[in-house]
Amino acid sequence: MADDPLNLDEAGEWAGLWWLPEDPDEQVPGVLRYDPESGLSLSLIGAFEDRVGRPDDVAHAVEYLVNADYVTGTVLPVDGGLTLPQ
Repeated sequence: MADDPLNLDEAGEWAGLWWLPEDPDEQVPGVLRYDPESGLSLSLIGAFEDRVGRPDDVAHAVEYLVNADYVTGTVLPVDGGLTLPQ
């Protein structure tokens, strides 16, 4: 979506703060995605937390993997539940 925010012929993605209808006074961090075939979708960041992830969240995950002798060959998402199936 070049510089035209109204061009709905191409897919686009916007990260930012969003207002949800059930609580219009609170902003929620997320990613709004548009695809001409599937339409709009909003993925909330940190769906299980009331905050955006911090560097120490990643550091704790790395520390766990470094110290976990029995964990091998895995991908550990540190995204507050963002990639869980909807």
